[in-house]
Amino acid sequence: MTKDEIVFCINCIQSIYPGIWSDTPQKVRDLIQDVYDEDVAIEDVEELFSQRIIEEDESLILYNGYGY
Repeated sequence: MTKDEIVFCINCIQSIYPGIWSDTPQKVRDLIQDVYDEDVAIEDVEELFSQRIIEEDESLILYNGYGY
């Protein structure tokens, strides 16, 4: 899986299984393996755990306001 796909999976898992079901990278990794049948390295999940998908409107605000 690419890093973008992993971030997407993490965001989906955290929205479907909120709270104690997805509050650690290990729990999210286990759920990705169960739900998507993909074996993702724990290091990748730990690296991308706190990232979220930025909506198009948010990216425009960031680009126009901060030049990102």
